[in-house]
Formats: sequence, structure tokens, C-alpha cells
Amino acid sequence: MKSVGYKMNLVEHKMRLVEHKIKLVQYNMKCVQSKMKQKTINNFNIKEKMKQKILFIILCANIFASCENVNQLVNNISNEISESSERIETEISKSTNQIKDEVLKNVNLEAITNELLNVKHLESIENVALKVVEYQNIAERISLLQENITGGELGALEILAITQFTKNAQQELIKLKEGNTSIETKKKIDSLLINYENVLNNYSQQNIRGNSEFNNRFQEDMEEDEDFDN
Repeated sequence: MKSVGYKMNLVEHKMRLVEHKIKLVQYNMKCVQSKMKQKTINNFNIKEKMKQKILFIILCANIFASCENVNQLVNNISNEISESSERIETEISKSTNQIKDEVLKNVNLEAITNELLNVKHLESIENVALKVVEYQNIAERISLLQENITGGELGALEILAITQFTKNAQQELIKLKEGNTSIETKKKIDSLLINYENVLNNYSQQNIRGNSEFNNRFQEDMEEDEDFDN
């Protein structure tokens, strides 16, 4: 009987040890979530700064770029966006792996692995949602550009830059929609794609009108030069 009582005590002790480990797992997961939230906030701030820089570049392109280098400039901006996103995603991946290794060193339980996989899944959805918000903000900035530059009238050069950038944004959103996203996020992406399509339809008509005005001004300048030579 004493042996049975001793074994029961030993079982209770092991159960308390398991409960302690579970509490340790829960504490570690809270630390993981806290670190991931802070990392998300930091990455959001980085993206905000990058958006401001990119919008400044677009504004400079609208003012100073020539017809020959607009496409190259837009491609450079798109590459810069892609490279920045890749760097941020790489940093997030490194941080996530470091946190995983740190937790798994302390307690090696299958439950931790499952929890970390859930965290990684939520993280990917959160990143997609942030990118959707980013493109939504860019769409709003494009509308502001139309209102603020040259008294609300965009020239052919500016329209070409905005049109090309909008097409690139559409392609990125389509890739996001095909990835691991929630239903709510996909609805937001569909709404943005419709808005971008409206932007393209609007600017394509303005582009035709802008090119006509540009050609007329060019023809007038050529005639003035001929009169001056004569």
C-alpha cells in the first residue's frame, strides 16, 4: 500500500511538472506574440517611411522626367518596392526562426510546434493585410496627385507614370490574392482591383487627350522655330 501511495505521489508530482511546463509554454507563447506585435509595428513604420520616399520619387518623376526615361524610372520604383518588401520579409523570417529556436531550446513539446505554426499562419495573413492597406494608401495618394499638380490637370507624362505604376500594383495585388489570405482580405483586394481598374480607365482617356495636346504644342514649337529661321 505504501508503494502504491508512493507511486500516486510520484504521478501527482509528474502531473504538477507537466502543468508547470504547460504554463511555461503559455508564457513563452505570450513572449512570442509580444515580440511579433512589436516587429509588426516596426515593419509598419518602415513601410510608412518607404511609402513617403517612393511618393516623393514619383512626384519628382512627374516634374523632371522625360518621355524616354519614364518607363525606366517606373521600373526602378517598382524594383525598389519589391526589394524593400523582400528585405522586410527576410527580417521577419529571421526573427521568427530565432524566436522558434529560443523557445524550442527551453521546452521541446509538440504543442509548441503547433502553436508556432499557427503564429506563422497568422503572421502571413497579417503581412498580406498590411500590403493591402499600403496599396490602398497609394491609390489615395494618386488621387491627391491629380488634385495638387498643375491645378488638377495632369499632363501626358504624369498620366503615363501613374498608369504604369497602377498596373504594377494590380499585378502585386493579384499575387497576394492567390496566396494564403483570409476571405475578408480577398474582398478588400477585389475592391482595390476594381478601384485600380477605374483609375486606369480614367487615366487612359486623359492620356489620349494629353498626348494630343502634347503633339499640338510640339507642332506649334516647330512652326515657331521655322519662322525664326526664316
